[in-house]
Amino acid sequence: MRKFLSFLAGTLIAVSCTSPVVDLFGNVYGIITDANTGDPVRAASVIISPGNITTVTGSDGHYEFVDLEEGQYKLQVTAPGYLVNTRQVTALAGTNVSCDIVLIPEQKIPGLQLSTYNLNFSSTHQELMLTLTNSGTTGDLVWSVSGLNVPWLAVTPDNGRIPSGGSESVKVSIDRENMSDSDYGVTYFSIDANGNSSILTVSVEKAENEEQPDNGNGEEPTSKNPTAGLYAYFTFEDNCDNTVEGAADGTAINSPEFTEGMQGTKALKLISSANSYMTVPEPMIDEETYTVSFWVKGLGDGHIFHVDGSHSEYCISDRLTCKNGTLHYCQMTSGEPVFSHPALDSEQFTHIAITQNNQTARLYINGKFTDLTSHNYGAKNYSIGKGIKFILGGELISRLYRDPLMDGASMIIDNLRIYNKRELSAEEIGQIYEFEK
Repeated sequence: MRKFLSFLAGTLIAVSCTSPVVDLFGNVYGIITDANTGDPVRAASVIISPGNITTVTGSDGHYEFVDLEEGQYKLQVTAPGYLVNTRQVTALAGTNVSCDIVLIPEQKIPGLQLSTYNLNFSSTHQELMLTLTNSGTTGDLVWSVSGLNVPWLAVTPDNGRIPSGGSESVKVSIDRENMSDSDYGVTYFSIDANGNSSILTVSVEKAENEEQPDNGNGEEPTSKNPTAGLYAYFTFEDNCDNTVEGAADGTAINSPEFTEGMQGTKALKLISSANSYMTVPEPMIDEETYTVSFWVKGLGDGHIFHVDGSHSEYCISDRLTCKNGTLHYCQMTSGEPVFSHPALDSEQFTHIAITQNNQTARLYINGKFTDLTSHNYGAKNYSIGKGIKFILGGELISRLYRDPLMDGASMIIDNLRIYNKRELSAEEIGQIYEFEK
């Protein structure tokens, strides 16, 4: 009997050791193609979330994400010259799930320039601005909006006439309270002019699905790279493009250089004597509350950034300058409070973050809270709402007298982030520093 039991136990152990392994993970793959031609799209960026993992398609348009936990995922696809597209996909354990995605090419109207073709409201925005420019030389451009087929989306104004060389700002807004679950994702509308149409995408995410960092309520942040409220992100990889869909790209003026940046990437080199700078055709930080984060090396005295106002307002606001190696910052048109801080290392990249909330601005250097200033403008800051564009570097010029007030600072700048409606917490600033250093 004892021999029989030993034999049985050995048999059971052998059987248990050879049991099949259960695959707990799944894979998602697919082909990105052109909606008009059916051809594969090369160099398309595919982001899967949660996880925010990115892959780029090759010449065959193929993408793949492997070893995914079972559950729901969102795929977002972007490519130069195409409208953004998103898809929901379910990863299944032990299964390869196919999800092919088509991209619609941008359809440009001769004589009409749009600041963007992709309006990304993410999970925080209610309004975004779209700029229409008449680049023609033969007269007025008459435009109108079509294809507004959902009640929660509005464009104001929805038609107009733009003189040659002129521009018009259009407000695109959403009403989240009137959106159902099926409304989130991507929808479209068109701008019509000169007998042609340009399709624009509107991307909206549910607020409760956003990974919310600690905003001072004691909750532990869920991401080491804070993205909630991130409106613009300029990484300066041989261009001044904004890598966040929704805000406009920047334009390099007077041939600034792209040089070695953080962790082997590229950075923007601005030279004072050349008056080189970057301009963005929207104010970006013309708000009561915002955060600006960037890395800088070799910073000299001069103008760093500001919001430029219209000719009728003569407004220069939200400006950061450097005088005698010390940072000066003011949200208003007048005044210039001074930050107290240690000397900045000119040979190494230094992380700088400015947060603005009501009348208080805070300075963080290398992830640590360093100083604060107060803007005593009374009950209302009349500078807010007057901005038309954001300028990084270059001469600071008086709108009233058209005279230079200050030369642009020489500097190498990298990873410029704009959170245009959020004051990031000290912990979030520290997370950015640790994530990017």
